[in-house]
Amino acid sequence: MTLNQEPFVSADEAAKFLGIKRRFLLSLARQGVVGAYALGTGGIRRVWVFRLSELAETIASKRYH
Repeated sequence: MTLNQEPFVSADEAAKFLGIKRRFLLSLARQGVVGAYALGTGGIRRVWVFRLSELAETIASKRYH
């Protein structure tokens, strides 16, 4: 088993990569449309992190429709 060594990026970096607003990206993350990972436990605010390769794959496969 090989662990993915690609680093996580912030919502700001991921939104810039996709050319969309951060708020829209976070909305997609909450809906489960894009691959995102919520950090934190049970708090009101969560920090979302992303892998650029997963975002690119989602767009390429058009799974967001």
